[in-house]
Amino acid sequence: VVYTSNNVCSITSNISLEAENLYIPTYSIDGKKIVSFKTSTLNNCGFKNNTTIQNVYWNNTVITAFPEYSFAFTGIKSFTLGKDSAIKNFNENSFYSSSIEEFKVGDGVYTNSTVETIDDLAFSNCKNLKNIHLNEMVGLRNIGKKAFAEDTELKYFGSNQNSELILLTTQSVNIEENAFKNTKLSALSIRNSDTVNLEPYIFNGIKNQITLKLKNENVCKIQDTT
Repeated sequence: VVYTSNNVCSITSNISLEAENLYIPTYSIDGKKIVSFKTSTLNNCGFKNNTTIQNVYWNNTVITAFPEYSFAFTGIKSFTLGKDSAIKNFNENSFYSSSIEEFKVGDGVYTNSTVETIDDLAFSNCKNLKNIHLNEMVGLRNIGKKAFAEDTELKYFGSNQNSELILLTTQSVNIEENAFKNTKLSALSIRNSDTVNLEPYIFNGIKNQITLKLKNENVCKIQDTT
């Protein structure tokens, strides 16, 4: 899975793996430290197009971002960020059109995982994605354009089991156009003390009524047609 050089390893492009379960710690089996995750061209990106992997447990304390297309078009069904994961950013198209059904941030009551940004199209077109479980320590600051668009089964997003998106953060929050287009979310709850910016059409195509819950209405900027 990794390219080894001296005392460190790098997850490189064009990875061929036939195992159903993938575990990425800080150190590889041979004791070398996994320090980077790199992808190159659109046809040669990380685990892209791998239909064998079913479950991923990621607990690397060094790598801070998933590169573009790193898990796109895969057969992954379950993905968990461990309690010590350093991942902060999901880059564009990182899980685009994958078979993922459930995504968890944190695997227990306590976690150090601090996802901050989910870029454009990161989880778009994931038709089987139903649940995204976030630990309360997660501090999302930005959800990009069409980040979850066309995830037609996505209903649970947050730390509870209802169709409510809950953002627990003390920083500014920005949700971009069409972020949740054609999903099944029914509520947005932002419990923060800083500014909130909701761009147009973030709930485009959702047929049910959306309930917006804010801790402080005075710091929320809602653009027309949201």
